[in-house]
Amino acid sequence: MQLLDDYSARHSQDAFAALVERHVNLVYSVALRHLGDPHQAQDVVQAVFIILARKAVSLRREIVLTGWLYQTARLASAELRRGEARRQRREQAAYMQSTAQSPPAETPWEQFAPLLDDALARLGRKDRDTVLLHYFEGRSVAEVAAVLQVKEPAVKKRVGRALEKLRRCFAKHGIVVSAAVLAGAIATNSVQAAPAGLAAATTAATFNASFLTTSSLTLIKGTLKLMAWTKAKTAIVIGVVALLAAGTATVALHSVKMPPSEKASSNYPGYDTPENAAQTMIQSMSRGDVDTYIASLVPSAQAKIKKMNLEQWKQNMMAAGKEFMSVQITQTEVISDTEVRLHLDMAASAASTIPLQKIDGQWKIAPPPPRNPRPAE
Repeated sequence: MQLLDDYSARHSQDAFAALVERHVNLVYSVALRHLGDPHQAQDVVQAVFIILARKAVSLRREIVLTGWLYQTARLASAELRRGEARRQRREQAAYMQSTAQSPPAETPWEQFAPLLDDALARLGRKDRDTVLLHYFEGRSVAEVAAVLQVKEPAVKKRVGRALEKLRRCFAKHGIVVSAAVLAGAIATNSVQAAPAGLAAATTAATFNASFLTTSSLTLIKGTLKLMAWTKAKTAIVIGVVALLAAGTATVALHSVKMPPSEKASSNYPGYDTPENAAQTMIQSMSRGDVDTYIASLVPSAQAKIKKMNLEQWKQNMMAAGKEFMSVQITQTEVISDTEVRLHLDMAASAASTIPLQKIDGQWKIAPPPPRNPRPAE
């Protein structure tokens, strides 16, 4: 972060140029995997670093810059891809035909590379940052520990946990690979050299707006909006779902007997299964149905909601719910006969996990109990 601090404090072009030079390969490689077009990937690189220059002063000091750049590159790539959706649809048939006729991928990397970034997006931020620093940037365990301000055993634990999650994700797509082979393939192939001169051109464009094209400015503007919405969406969704659960992205669903007035109407899936309970909550949010949403909470949570400005709560709930409708339940993890966890894919946001408990055949939402403090990993 020293280079970023130097740029923020003195608006140093030399510091920013060194920062771009250090990270340009990472950003370019992420964009290229998403878009498959070297020219579009270069546009994303410029957009990402210009956004970094604009946001440098406001970035929290505890962020891992590598992780921030990675996520911003994903969002910028998604924004560019969305802007060309019509052209892509026209070309999709031809593309599918050409890929169908292509020889099957031979190496593990060729098999899982198209899935890598989506799989990484589903990791927790700490695990993802660790993978990016260790494998994408090639830092040693000791160096990663220093950046993350944790002990080396914690880094090793995060790496092992992340590799196992990635391995399981790829296995669901029929790609069976060991953790050792997976680690080697990511370390060797995840980052490739950006075109010569891209870092210098990006720095020049950052400090001279006349170098930017209309399409570049449109991409920057669209990405900034997407970043703002992603941040707001995450805050709203976690706030609505987790309520006052100490800022975690985990909520506990407890089943209780509901009086007749609190039973889900026939317009909702109901509360008889974990999946239906989650869908009932999501649908009530998207419809702005405050009564049904409140009815799905434990009494203590209901009391907290009723003290709020319900009209403002309804607006926030609808905004989160409409985005939440696209969330996919990726896994139902069975802990026991009466306890499961739903794993949700929240697209650009971090993945979320919803633990559920079955009591008397009904499910209800409540903040999780307080956790005993433990040392940082």
